Amino acid sequence: MIGNLPVKNGKVDLALSLFQPSKEIKDFTRKVKQDVETGDEIQHRVFNEFNDVNILTRMDTDQRLFNTFVPPPSKDPDEAWQYRGRRATSRNKLISIAAHVTTALLYPNVFAQNERDEEDNDAAEVAKELIMWNIENSTYEQTFLFTIIQGLVNPCMYLGAEYNEVTQKIRTKLDNGEISTIDVIDEILSGFQTSNIAVEEMLIANPYQHYHQRQRFTIRRRHVDYDELEALWEHHDNWNYVKPGIRQLYDPGSEMFYDQKDEELSTLGEEVSYRNRRDDTEVVYVNGVYLGNENVENNPFKHRDNRNTPKYPEVKRGYKPIDEGRFYYYKSAAFELAPDDDILNEMWRMSLNAVKLATFMPVSVSGDEIIDGAVVFPGAVTHFNRDTKVEAVLPRQDIASAFNAVQNIEQQMSETSRTDATRQGVSSGGSNTAFEKAKEEQNARIELGVFGKMIGGLVVEVGDLMIDIILHHETVAQAEEILGGMQRLNFRNFLREDTVDGKQVTKKIMLTDEFMGRNLTNEEKLQRSFQLMEEEEVKLKGGARIYKVNPNLFRKLKFKLRVEADQLLPKNEAFEKALGLEAYDRMIQNPFVDQQMVTRDFLVKNFAKGDVDKYMAKQNAVQQEVSREKEGRTSALVEQVAGNGSANRMVNQSVV
Repeated sequence: MIGNLPVKNGKVDLALSLFQPSKEIKDFTRKVKQDVETGDEIQHRVFNEFNDVNILTRMDTDQRLFNTFVPPPSKDPDEAWQYRGRRATSRNKLISIAAHVTTALLYPNVFAQNERDEEDNDAAEVAKELIMWNIENSTYEQTFLFTIIQGLVNPCMYLGAEYNEVTQKIRTKLDNGEISTIDVIDEILSGFQTSNIAVEEMLIANPYQHYHQRQRFTIRRRHVDYDELEALWEHHDNWNYVKPGIRQLYDPGSEMFYDQKDEELSTLGEEVSYRNRRDDTEVVYVNGVYLGNENVENNPFKHRDNRNTPKYPEVKRGYKPIDEGRFYYYKSAAFELAPDDDILNEMWRMSLNAVKLATFMPVSVSGDEIIDGAVVFPGAVTHFNRDTKVEAVLPRQDIASAFNAVQNIEQQMSETSRTDATRQGVSSGGSNTAFEKAKEEQNARIELGVFGKMIGGLVVEVGDLMIDIILHHETVAQAEEILGGMQRLNFRNFLREDTVDGKQVTKKIMLTDEFMGRNLTNEEKLQRSFQLMEEEEVKLKGGARIYKVNPNLFRKLKFKLRVEADQLLPKNEAFEKALGLEAYDRMIQNPFVDQQMVTRDFLVKNFAKGDVDKYMAKQNAVQQEVSREKEGRTSALVEQVAGNGSANRMVNQSVV
């Protein structure tokens, strides 16, 4: 889309392209090209917010810090001896933050409302199960981790969510031995897809509009393998004009497309996805070739919410805001650590160089003797004249102070990045009580601070995109042909494994049309529920949960998502066990609590993985044991009353 058109004798010095679309497409391409140039200019603009550098330079500097970049050795022999390495302190702290906030996989809690603004808990549970199904059947977990790292290192982090339907050709052997090619669904590229979007790939309209969905346009410019691009776009008539190594450039003056060779596009194609939410327009260009609808007015957004409103299919957050919410980008953790990191590494290099000088100290020689480095080695014996003197050139240095300064700087960096052990909820040692452990967990939650809220907002917005995808793609029936040329609607079923009360169960969500057009009474709904319970118990032996859903009513609901503060805190298994055992010790002797449930929930559940019931004694055995215990207590009480108890015997013996 962007390129310099060489001009010779007032004309473009390039060959005309075979791709010459209609005037409407050319006029539309002119507008898109202007927006691409605007977004590209923003990426190369110098901002005060980035210490007077542009976005790309800021990213390069922070990524060098994260990757512990070490410059090559100096070619100056007077400087070649100096240590030029770096400590990985900042990288370790950034990895520590990422590990801390991604210990628990975050997913949003769902709340549903019907048309009468009444809460619908059953629909919310179904929506949550469908969200979890999409998470488990996609790369969400890995993508989420890399997104967090992106936010720690770069000016912002993007997490994309979209739904694709891609086919691929496979070869199959027929009964007669011939090989036939058929089209099947590409399971890798199809369905719910999550992706990390590099900051340099995303072009925006206004750097001082903080909210991503309010940008006039967004453009994602990425390089993709031609095989994947072909799988996505080979159905389009203009795909034949896409050639490896050739970029199509549009000249507004002559209103013509030209071919320009580009070695960078020889193996990877450039896909430019242009989206304008206000105009409800979404178009893709590959190597400059238009792959939209012939009617440029008919290129609607693919991603829409349940009110059919277009939305950008990616969400944006960052580590910490730079200002009061005006600037689009953020201050990364690497950017925040950079000043201390520079001082730390400068001091570290000075300390090591000082140690090297102290170990191999330069000396001055006075007298007639010629002494060089050849006589300085272990076990060397050298005879000098009486007048020869060898003295150190430099005074003795206080190297310990330099290393103490390094430790102080590291402590300062820990406070800046909130990565010291206590702030992360890690005990400083000793036997802490459950209260102290709880206090450490509370401190860890507080110290998540702004970044924790950023992550919570990111997860909620991604959850909103997932709900949109579920409603528009996964709850819609597919037409299936049956005998006689007739068609019927076929809805998908969703299965996922889960743990409920310590038991492994299979949850089955069945989208069905058997309830469509019917207004079931409360009695009928109750009867249906009992039928499902019987099916779960009889056919599946209690190891399943079945949900039957009317997709039409489900799509009409309003959904609201949020992330609880407790979800941002990674669960500490040792901490949970300690609290459980302490509660067990206190409650097991209390006659007013159900001791079997106390044993189950606070003792066995802490150590059993999976089915807790197999470790619990049968109810009859427990009742017999309780009965024997009660009988023992009763007989002891009778003896006490009759004067035959152990206490009375002790008194009688003492009297005698």
